Amino acid sequence: MSIILHASNSQLTVVANAPSGHGVGPLVLLPNGSVFVGGGSVFGNDIVNLATDQWTNIAPPPCTSSKQSCESAGVLLNTGKVLVAGGGTMVNARPYPIEETNGLAALLDLSSLTWASTGSMSKSRIAETATVLLSGQVLFAGGETFDKHLGHLVPIMNKPECRVCARTTDHPNPIRGRFCPAR
Repeated sequence: MSIILHASNSQLTVVANAPSGHGVGPLVLLPNGSVFVGGGSVFGNDIVNLATDQWTNIAPPPCTSSKQSCESAGVLLNTGKVLVAGGGTMVNARPYPIEETNGLAALLDLSSLTWASTGSMSKSRIAETATVLLSGQVLFAGGETFDKHLGHLVPIMNKPECRVCARTTDHPNPIRGRFCPAR
């Protein structure tokens, strides 16, 4: 079960589990009050209408497959699209497979419920945060990255590193396939 806390009246609402079943993924509040529920892997993602408890399953982003995901963080852009980025990629290592991090990203057009690929973050990460800044840029911070020398995830302890170079209001394609380091 999922529990929703309504900020306006501090009431808790229990809603049914997503029909596609989800791991850990982003939750993004949409302009109409519905919630995008990411992290559904190859089973897709969902949008839940909280007023009616109706779930709509949508296809997974193009950067999610049985071997990788790109839905570690998500955010609603000023253009009304949902941006998801970061995740894990399974690698056939010896003596056993391992999961490395990736910086893949995709955009969800809410009007058509279709995905489009976009640029990647400059540093692969998982469990990061995504925040839309007043400038319209998206700041990705924190999380963990896979250290190939150590063979496991390590925290990203430095200053926030990734943000979208193009302003989300400057162009119909707000990301334009470019991410850049913070200054």
